[in-house]
Amino acid sequence: MLPDAWALRRKDKDYGVDLEIEFFDDEGKSTGLMFFVQLKATDDIAKAQSVPMKVDR
Repeated sequence: MLPDAWALRRKDKDYGVDLEIEFFDDEGKSTGLMFFVQLKATDDIAKAQSVPMKVDR
């Protein structure tokens, strides 16, 4: 579900960061911009949380 210009990398040996997302421009060159994702899970629906994230492009 990520835009084509975003590269997703799974992180081995999980110590908090699960995914690394890097942005590339329209020509496929790295922009140097990235963010990290930490995934959380629960079996208790009352404790479930989500964070909306607006994506323009």
